[in-house]
Amino acid sequence: MALPFYLAMTSWEFQSCPQLPTHTAWMACHFSPYTPGLSNMPQALPENSLLMVNDRIPPHGHDPSYIAQQLIDAVQQFQPRGVVLDFQRPFDRETQQIAITIQKALPCPVAVTPIYAEECSGAVFLPPVLPNQRLLDHLNPWNDKEIWLETEKPGLCLTLRDTGCTDEPFWDLPEEVGFPDTELCCHYRIQIMENQAVFSLYRTPEDQEALLEQAEKSGVTLCVGLYQQFR
Repeated sequence: MALPFYLAMTSWEFQSCPQLPTHTAWMACHFSPYTPGLSNMPQALPENSLLMVNDRIPPHGHDPSYIAQQLIDAVQQFQPRGVVLDFQRPFDRETQQIAITIQKALPCPVAVTPIYAEECSGAVFLPPVLPNQRLLDHLNPWNDKEIWLETEKPGLCLTLRDTGCTDEPFWDLPEEVGFPDTELCCHYRIQIMENQAVFSLYRTPEDQEALLEQAEKSGVTLCVGLYQQFR
C-alpha cells in the first residue's frame, strides 16, 4: 500500500515504543492553561512525521502569532511532513483565527478539520469513513482541496424498531465473519428479533486495506490512525 499511513502516538507511546513505525504523528500539542501558547511540544520527532495540535483545552486569550512561531520553530527543528490542526470542539472564532494564522505562517502543509477548512487554504483533515458510508460520498464535498483522512476501527450497530433507527459504535469484531460489501469496504451481519432488526457493520483488516486502496485512487494524500488501534 503506497498511501502513507501515519500512526498517532502519545508522548508515552513514543518513549516506550522499542521501534517506531515508519510514519509517526505526535499526539498532541494543545493550548496551554498557563501561557498564551501551546504545551506538550515534542522534544524529539522523526523527520517526515506529522505534528498534531488539538483543542482538548479550548483557547482563551491565546496568542495566534506566538503559537504560530512555536510551530515554525518545531517545523524548522524536526522537518515534519506537515501539521494537523485536529480541532474537534464546536465552531469557535478564536480557534478559527488561530487556524488561519498558523496556516498562513507555516512553511509546511497544514490540514484542519472541516469546520474550519472553508476559511483556510490548505488541506482538510476529514473524520473517518463510517462503515455505512461510501468513501466517495465522504470525499466529494472536499474535492477542491487536498484531503488527509483519519481512520479508526469501531464498527457500527444499527437497531431498527417501529419507533425508528438508532446507531451506536462497537469495538470488538464478531467471531463469525459476516457478509462482505465491496462498495462500502465492510462486512455486515443481520439479526432478526421479535421487535427489532440489528445490523452490525464493521471492517476487517482486509476491509481496511481495501478502503485505503480506494482512498489512494480517489486522491487522498495520507491517512492517520491511532497507534493503539493499528500497531
